[in-house]
Amino acid sequence: MWLLGGSVVGLRDVAAVLAGGRAGPVRRSADLDATAALLGGRSVSGTTVSYDVSLAHAAVYACVDLLVRKVGWQMPAYIGDSVARPTVVASPHPESQKTAGHWRAEVLESVMLRGYACGLVTGFEPSGWPRKILPLHPDLLSWWDDNGRWRWFADGKPVELWQEGGSLWVAPSMRSAPGSPVGRSVIGYAATKIRLGQSATKFGRDYFDSSGLPVTHLRLTDQPNVAQAQAQDVKQRFQRAARDREPVVTGAAWEINQLEVSPEESQFLETVRANVADVCMYFGVPPEAIGGSSGDSMTYANVEGRELSLLVNTVGAWMMWFEEVFSSLVPGEQRVTLDPESMLRTSVPTLFDTAQKAVGRGNTPGVLTANEARAMVGYGPVPNGDDLYVPVNYSPAAVIEDVVTNGGGNDGQPSATP
Repeated sequence: MWLLGGSVVGLRDVAAVLAGGRAGPVRRSADLDATAALLGGRSVSGTTVSYDVSLAHAAVYACVDLLVRKVGWQMPAYIGDSVARPTVVASPHPESQKTAGHWRAEVLESVMLRGYACGLVTGFEPSGWPRKILPLHPDLLSWWDDNGRWRWFADGKPVELWQEGGSLWVAPSMRSAPGSPVGRSVIGYAATKIRLGQSATKFGRDYFDSSGLPVTHLRLTDQPNVAQAQAQDVKQRFQRAARDREPVVTGAAWEINQLEVSPEESQFLETVRANVADVCMYFGVPPEAIGGSSGDSMTYANVEGRELSLLVNTVGAWMMWFEEVFSSLVPGEQRVTLDPESMLRTSVPTLFDTAQKAVGRGNTPGVLTANEARAMVGYGPVPNGDDLYVPVNYSPAAVIEDVVTNGGGNDGQPSATP
């Protein structure tokens, strides 16, 4: 028996796979990269990086954190039929110490890094629809193609999809390759950039750990050799003077030479900055949104403009993905939606001005009642605040004349001329 891709197969199966016959086990992208390296090949990105190591890259962590906060925590979820299945929207997490926000955060992090989210259904409704789903680490899931049917394993144990009577829940990302049951792994494709950024960061850490000084060569010109004790004493004095930013005083026989770093090494900060922009490109996040720089001179006049751009270009797609995935867990034609209003909250003066315009003033008709506008700014209702404001000059002239002269009373139609 052989262990290939996390599944046990026989020697006959291995021969069939190598001959192009029976489809062999297929694991997550990290295992495919490792298998390619083992057989002397290269992965798609040319290198590999693990789930947890990728999060040690500042830009990767910041991009995932930004999207998780925006979609997973800041946006409330609503369901079309609020009476049916409110527990799904309230908290689908089976662990009592975690809330719906934790569940959404765990799912989003997995799908953004590995290209899919997965979990085990721990509770079903009487109708057969999932009620509680325990998210699994994506690297615990494996699969292989059994003559056109995907076989799934959770932590090495065979499982079936909940749609097929089992307990496994799998949600591919927005980008899924043809012939693959899951989405594309971002950290698999961005592995080279992630490793480059981590190498540049390590160089910077080592550089500053040595007080930012290049290697120095001290040479005694009038002696061919220097005793070990004398050399140690000179080095300590030089290091102490350099550390304290004091002038170095020597005799005429001493020669000091700085061994300069290469131009590429001396520009490691530029390398780090450029690497942040490269990693952000894979996540679709503007570098400026996580403190980076893209080199673009375009700026936003206010916070609302920046948040609106992020919502339209990046967050909106993840909102749609989450709504599709969440809606697939509720029966019938019900649909789960996220409210992006939290991203568009403005300053207090702007908020009050918007509310006033929504009510209507002057010759501008209203689209909200007074009580609806008050609720928007956090105030309670007032008497007679449920009427919609419509300027009379937006009515037909005949109707206005009838109201003024005859008091109306003809269902909005002009009264007959006596």
